Amino acid sequence: MTVADNVKVYPEAATYAVWNRAKTDSVGDKISTGLGKLLTKAQASYNMLEWHKLDAKRYQARLGEFETHSRAHVAREAAKSHFKAYVPKAIRDLEKAKAKALELSKNVVISSRRKAAAKAAASALTEPIRVLKAIHLNDFDAAVERLKA
Repeated sequence: MTVADNVKVYPEAATYAVWNRAKTDSVGDKISTGLGKLLTKAQASYNMLEWHKLDAKRYQARLGEFETHSRAHVAREAAKSHFKAYVPKAIRDLEKAKAKALELSKNVVISSRRKAAAKAAASALTEPIRVLKAIHLNDFDAAVERLKA
């Protein structure tokens, strides 16, 4: 399988709303950390991914079987295009948000509630990053080769 079966929606713990709810009246929490912006950007990048375009089985379930070589080839090229346009950016954005969240989870100025929210966000981003890094397009290549004859 090209994309892991356990693909889930963007984790709630890594959203701006959760990060913002952790804000207290502490002076340290009034300082802009930049994490909210990074979490929003990461969520937007992740939500741009169209999983059926990145996985041959999902593609076939949604749009029908590959009956001809040309149909499989078109699907592979669409997958390559979508992969190139969205997956690396999503990985970068998720990793930036995770790094910032980890940094803030150790920050002595912000409240312990805010530190806990940052740690939870960093932890929640681990699995989506792993899933995105594991994506490959071998299933599409195999379908094209199978129908080549």
